[in-house]
Amino acid sequence: MLQGHALAKTVRQWGLIIAMGAIGFAMGIAGFAFLGLDGIFQILNDVPTLAAALVLSVTLAFAALSIGALIVLAQERRRSWLANIALTT
Repeated sequence: MLQGHALAKTVRQWGLIIAMGAIGFAMGIAGFAFLGLDGIFQILNDVPTLAAALVLSVTLAFAALSIGALIVLAQERRRSWLANIALTT
């Protein structure tokens, strides 16, 4: 019973990460399609430096959190796998 519950919990967490990645990717593609490369550079040049730094910092923070979440999930899966092996042998 515990094994199925742990597996379902891990699958739900991976789904959230994949969904967030897909949403971010779609937003990037939509922004590029509507603005084009020149439009993106123009917006970055027109925005005050502080605002651009804030947006870039938040974007990089979300990317770092996503990478951290993937690492933690991989470690959790490995730990669960090792526990399963220990219990079955």
